[in-house]
Amino acid sequence: MDPSTALTVLGGAVGSAKLLEKLLGPTADYLGGGAREWTRRGVSNLARIFSSAHEVLGAEVEKKGEVPPRVLKEILSEGPFCEDEISTKYFGGILAASRSPDKLDDRGAIIAQQISRLSTFQVRAHYLFYNSFRRAYLGSPLHIETTSERSKLHLYVHASTFGKAVMPLYDDAQPIVDHTVSDHVMFGLRREELVEGSFSFGSRDFLQKYYPAAPGPGFLISPSPLGAELYLWAHGKGTIPVARFFDPTLKLPEISVNTPLEGVLATGACQCKECLAKERKSEREAKRRSPNKGLKRTPDGAA
Repeated sequence: MDPSTALTVLGGAVGSAKLLEKLLGPTADYLGGGAREWTRRGVSNLARIFSSAHEVLGAEVEKKGEVPPRVLKEILSEGPFCEDEISTKYFGGILAASRSPDKLDDRGAIIAQQISRLSTFQVRAHYLFYNSFRRAYLGSPLHIETTSERSKLHLYVHASTFGKAVMPLYDDAQPIVDHTVSDHVMFGLRREELVEGSFSFGSRDFLQKYYPAAPGPGFLISPSPLGAELYLWAHGKGTIPVARFFDPTLKLPEISVNTPLEGVLATGACQCKECLAKERKSEREAKRRSPNKGLKRTPDGAA
């Protein structure tokens, strides 16, 4: 199938071949080879991704730009088989974020490959966690990219909330912290460094060792720079630094209105005995290192 025919087929599903050309720029010429193997369902899935990208770009699609060929390659490889709403929006956001005047900026290809390595459950969990992080800590001066500050950004997610968000097709959203899905999701996200390595999940009694106020079974997690970066790219914001993740002036498009928000709590730093002891020790050492230690102050403030 030649590029013009592929544009017609996919463009018809999106709504307009012209729209597709505007979105991809000169990279649209790469369409063709794999198109002969697309099924009707595959074309429909790709169309939803391109439509999502167009929605994210809005009027920006009229500006000069193109999507790097390597990014398009990843989208065309995974897109025909992507049926989950959130995964579709993630690919659409990456496609939109990759469109720029600089055709050499193909960072989106690596981000898209990362999505390809995740299962649907892992993608949905990633969205639940980072959507919750942003809502819980919006306006916080803490920075995810700083190790010492990141340790103060813990989040509790109830098991039933996890079940509803990650496994929406299950009629009974029962706590599943002992289910193999939980292992699969958490260890997979850690493998990709999309959450900090020090997380906990299990029963209420187990979690209360780290967060005494835990109201039930669930998860205790903290964010990672790569996890925040992926969330921003999924929203079409690849040029926004991770440092602005909690910036309330940063407006992000809604990816899913069906993700539950109940059962999510900002817990601050880990509250286990070991971490509390370390925090008190750090405070004592900071006081000992204080340059004002031992100085007496006169009424006028001079030492």
